[in-house]
Parts: sequence; structure tokens; C-alpha cells
Amino acid sequence: SLHESGFGNIIVQPNVKKALEYYIQAATKQHEPSMMKVGEILGGMLGCHEEAIHWFKKTSRSYPENVMAKVMLISYELQGFDCGLSVESNKDTSNFKLLRHIVAQYNTDESNQEDLLQDKEEEEEEENPLSRRRNELCSKKNGMGHAYYILGQCYEFGRGTSVDLLASIDAYEIAVSSCDHIDAMWRLGMVYSYRFDDDSSALDWFRKASEKARHRDSHYQLGLFHLRGRGGLEINLAAAKRYFTKAAEQNHAMATYELARILWTIDSSHLKAYELFERAAQQNVPGALCHLGHFSYTGLYYRSICVVEKDLQKAFAYYSEAAQAGDPIAALMVGSHFEDKGNLDRALQWYESSYRLGGGGLAELAIGKIKHCMSQTDPHAQEEAIAWFESAAADDMLKRQSVFSAHVMIALYHLNGWGNRDKDSQKGFQMLLKIANMGGTEVFSLLAECYKEGIGKEHHQDNTSNLEKAASDEA
Repeated sequence: SLHESGFGNIIVQPNVKKALEYYIQAATKQHEPSMMKVGEILGGMLGCHEEAIHWFKKTSRSYPENVMAKVMLISYELQGFDCGLSVESNKDTSNFKLLRHIVAQYNTDESNQEDLLQDKEEEEEEENPLSRRRNELCSKKNGMGHAYYILGQCYEFGRGTSVDLLASIDAYEIAVSSCDHIDAMWRLGMVYSYRFDDDSSALDWFRKASEKARHRDSHYQLGLFHLRGRGGLEINLAAAKRYFTKAAEQNHAMATYELARILWTIDSSHLKAYELFERAAQQNVPGALCHLGHFSYTGLYYRSICVVEKDLQKAFAYYSEAAQAGDPIAALMVGSHFEDKGNLDRALQWYESSYRLGGGGLAELAIGKIKHCMSQTDPHAQEEAIAWFESAAADDMLKRQSVFSAHVMIALYHLNGWGNRDKDSQKGFQMLLKIANMGGTEVFSLLAECYKEGIGKEHHQDNTSNLEKAASDEA
């Protein structure tokens, strides 16, 4: 235990592997708490789940009253491991019933248990049956708390039963009241925030989990709340950075990524941000992989020192990996790669993938452009293209960023009567003029051509010359 947690100046740094060695020595002598510790460390810290299951099974067989061992095996079964608990075809239903059976037996003699737990007799623990019984009851409370936590997850996600969010809240709250279950506090925050849109209640639970323990998922959520000004909070980048740092120190992948973004965009700590993007990418965070793609695409320099060399092949590899992991911007970049090579079909596939991933107006614009190019061989493609352009033109993000490409294409469709639209040169001209007035310099040459040829407007030499000069200057 000292090696697991550290002990003052004697054992300064926790040493999990050393702790595990000592726990195993005690566990082989049938020491019940050590047997459980071996399972917890193997599964929770080292990811050796099959070995953890072995120890939980062994504990359950040697100590049939150990509730936590049974609950841990049920938890593993719900994660897809075969712990031999069920012979039914639907294991989720079987495990849910088993959980219900365990919690149904709880509190049968609760009043007596509470009396024992509150007993204040001060005798040596190893010689005091009452003290030993009190420890057993505490252990059972922890086991039952975890049972209610797993039961809450069954209700929240519909594992072995139908989704019932109110029942999940009840189960999580019992888990908290039973043993201050930290993960149950976190799940309560998640349910209130993302299922009931009650950020105020969610914030309370995330804070409780954060204050009770160094709970990395709750630190991450608190970082998001401060970053976005949720739950009645003001946007506070310093607080967001602090919470993301706490979570990142515990190897939380998304917190590492969000911290990298703050360091890059706000603090301009580019070298540290790059290191964090790399760490997050190693944990397969799509956005981090996409950022590494950007760095390889353009090259990255820090104080005239090359940190990342420009390497288009490596950039494409990062973008591909990020896109496959679900990043919409990376999918656009992969599509752009194929478009540049003239492979419109592959480009369209990736642009459509970006749209499905939430690429929004950028994906719609890219699809529209590909459809427009395809219209040379497919007359119906123009009708599809204009529909995509119109959808992209309504995108709020493109409006905020003053991206007018979709509006320009719509104007051209009206000027030329493309996409089964009635040719309306005056409407097209007015649309181009509006874009120019909004700062869209890319339409200057088009407007100059309209004035020159009298398209949608009478010929006007002065306007033509001025716009041609402006277009030339812009170029």
C-alpha cells in the first residue's frame, strides 16, 4: 500500500509495479484485500484484463460474501469479456438480472450494520471481531456502491434493460450516498449535462468529483465548462487551462488536445503545444492527428529552427488516419488530395464522408464544386451542385469567416442559367455586387467582365477599369 500511494519522504514516488509484487505475495496467501488489489491494479492501471478477471474469480470463489469481486466480474462481462457468469444467449439481460439480485439483497439488516459501523469501541483491530466485522461491512458498502454504479450504467445506456435516465440517476445517487462513488458523481454530471441539458446541476457534480478525488474526466468537463462558458460560468481560459492541465497530467487524451489548442492559439506556446498535439495523436485523438497533418503540410518552424519538415506524403498519412478516426477537416484534406490528382470520384467520396462527420458548409461547398466539375459529363450534376451551394451559403460558420465561394457559384448559376435555373443576368449581377460590398474581393474580375460586356448592367467603362485594376491588385 505504501508503494502504491507513496509515503512522505520515505517512499516519495508511488511505484505501482513494486506495490503489485507485494500485493501478489499477500494474495497468494489468500489475503482478501490484497487479492482485490491485484485485480484492480492489473485491470485498472495496467490494462491486463484477463489476469484481473482471474483474480476477481479467485476472490469470489474464496470469499463468496465479497460483493465487489462479483460486481467487477459483471462489469467485465458487460464490457464483452467472458467471465462465465451467464449461460443465457443475451448476456446483458442476464448480467442486469444478476445485478438486480445483488442489490435486492442489500440492506436486509441495514440497521444492525449501521449500529456496527458507528460503534466507537477502541480495541486492537486484529483482536477485535467487532472491528473486523465493521471492516467487512465497509467493504460490502463499497461493493454495493459499485453495484449501483454499474446498474446506473445499464439504465443510462440500455444494457440488459430499456434506457431509463431517471432510474440511472437514482442508481448513481445511491452509489454516491453508499460510498462517495467518484465515477457515479461524474456520470451524474454527464447525464444532467448531455441528456437533460441541465448544466447547472452537471457543474455541481463535476465539482464534487473533482474535489473528492483527482478525477480526470471531471477535470476535463470542468475545463470544457470554463472554455465555453457553460453552467452559468463566464468564459475563463485560465481556469479551462488549469483543469485541462490537471486532466492531461493523468493522461486524458482529449484534455491533452484541448490544452494544446489553448497553448497554440491563445498563449502562442507553439513548441509546447506541438509536443501535446503529438501526445494526443499517440492516443488517436482525431483533431490532434489532423493538426500534425497541417504541420507536415506546411512545415513548422520555431524561432527559425525547423521542428517539422514539409512532407506532403506524411501529411496525407496523418490526414488519412485522422479522417478514418472521424475528423471532418482531415476528410476534406484527403478529398482535396484526390481532387488535385484529378480523381473526382475518390474526392467526392471523401467530401461526402466529411459531410457525414459534421463538416458543415465547407463539406457542402466542396461537394458542390465537385458536382459542378462532373457536370461536363453528367448534365444532372449541375442541379445537384446548385443545391449543395445553396446549402453551403446558409452555413453560419462560412458567413462568420466571410467565405463567399458558395454565393459566387450561385450568382454564376443565375448569370448563365445553369442547373435548370432560369437565366437571370440582372439577379446574378446584383448578387456579385452584394458580395463585393461585403468584402468579397474574389468577384472583382467577374464584375469587371459584367460591366465590360453589359451583363446584368449597362456597359460602363470607368467601373470596368476600376474593377479590373482592383482585381489585378488583389491578385
